[in-house]
Amino acid sequence: MNVDFFDSVVLRPFFIATQSDLEFLMELEETCFEGYRKSSRDMIKRSILSKHQIVLIIEDETNNPCGSVTMRLYKSNLELFQ
Repeated sequence: MNVDFFDSVVLRPFFIATQSDLEFLMELEETCFEGYRKSSRDMIKRSILSKHQIVLIIEDETNNPCGSVTMRLYKSNLELFQ
Protein backbone atom coordinates (compact mmCIF):
# COMPACT_ATOMS: atom_id res chain seq x y z
CA MET A 1 0.00 0.00 0.00
CA ASN A 2 1.35 3.41 -0.93
CA VAL A 3 1.65 6.03 1.84
CA ASP A 4 1.15 8.80 -0.74
CA PHE A 5 -2.31 7.38 -1.38
CA PHE A 6 -3.25 7.98 2.26
CA ASP A 7 -1.81 11.50 2.15
CA SER A 8 -4.17 12.31 -0.71
CA VAL A 9 -7.33 11.01 1.04
CA VAL A 10 -6.76 11.90 4.71
CA LEU A 11 -8.75 14.97 5.72
CA ARG A 12 -8.86 17.02 8.89
CA PRO A 13 -9.11 16.41 11.81
CA PHE A 14 -6.28 14.03 10.90
CA PHE A 15 -2.96 14.70 9.22
CA ILE A 16 0.05 12.51 8.54
CA ALA A 17 2.84 13.07 11.05
CA THR A 18 6.27 14.30 10.03
CA GLN A 19 9.49 14.57 11.98
CA SER A 20 8.40 18.05 13.08
CA ASP A 21 5.62 16.35 15.11
CA LEU A 22 8.10 14.27 17.12
CA GLU A 23 8.02 16.54 20.19
CA PHE A 24 4.23 16.39 20.38
CA LEU A 25 4.28 12.59 19.99
CA MET A 26 6.90 12.26 22.75
CA GLU A 27 4.81 14.47 25.05
CA LEU A 28 1.79 12.29 24.28
CA GLU A 29 3.77 9.14 25.17
CA GLU A 30 4.84 10.66 28.48
CA THR A 31 1.29 11.73 29.33
CA CYS A 32 -0.58 8.61 28.27
CA PHE A 33 1.59 5.58 28.94
CA GLU A 34 3.37 3.96 31.86
CA GLY A 35 7.13 3.45 31.60
CA TYR A 36 7.11 -0.09 30.24
CA ARG A 37 4.53 0.79 27.54
CA LYS A 38 6.17 3.97 26.23
CA SER A 39 7.77 4.04 22.82
CA SER A 40 11.22 5.57 22.60
CA ARG A 41 11.97 8.68 20.53
CA ASP A 42 13.82 6.46 18.07
CA MET A 43 10.88 4.06 17.72
CA ILE A 44 8.45 6.91 17.06
CA LYS A 45 10.82 8.48 14.54
CA ARG A 46 11.13 5.13 12.73
CA SER A 47 7.33 4.85 12.63
CA ILE A 48 7.05 8.31 11.08
CA LEU A 49 9.68 7.50 8.43
CA SER A 50 8.53 3.94 7.73
CA LYS A 51 6.98 2.94 4.40
CA HIS A 52 4.98 0.30 6.29
CA GLN A 53 3.46 2.54 8.96
CA ILE A 54 1.44 5.73 8.94
CA VAL A 55 1.28 7.94 12.02
CA LEU A 56 -1.75 10.23 12.05
CA ILE A 57 -2.07 13.25 14.32
CA ILE A 58 -5.60 14.00 15.49
CA GLU A 59 -6.66 17.63 15.92
CA ASP A 60 -9.36 19.05 18.15
CA GLU A 61 -11.99 21.56 17.01
CA THR A 62 -9.46 24.42 17.37
CA ASN A 63 -6.89 22.63 15.15
CA ASN A 64 -4.58 21.79 18.06
CA PRO A 65 -3.03 18.31 18.12
CA CYS A 66 -4.70 16.16 20.77
CA GLY A 67 -3.89 12.53 19.92
CA SER A 68 -2.42 10.12 17.43
CA VAL A 69 -3.04 6.82 15.67
CA THR A 70 -0.38 4.55 14.21
CA MET A 71 -1.38 2.25 11.36
CA ARG A 72 0.81 -0.69 10.43
CA LEU A 73 0.31 -1.72 6.84
CA TYR A 74 0.47 -5.38 5.88
CA LYS A 75 -0.37 -7.12 2.61
CA SER A 76 -3.51 -8.70 4.01
CA ASN A 77 -4.55 -6.46 6.89
CA LEU A 78 -4.13 -3.18 8.74
CA GLU A 79 -3.35 -2.80 12.48
CA LEU A 80 -4.32 0.35 14.37
CA PHE A 81 -2.62 1.59 17.56
CA GLN A 82 -3.72 4.62 19.49
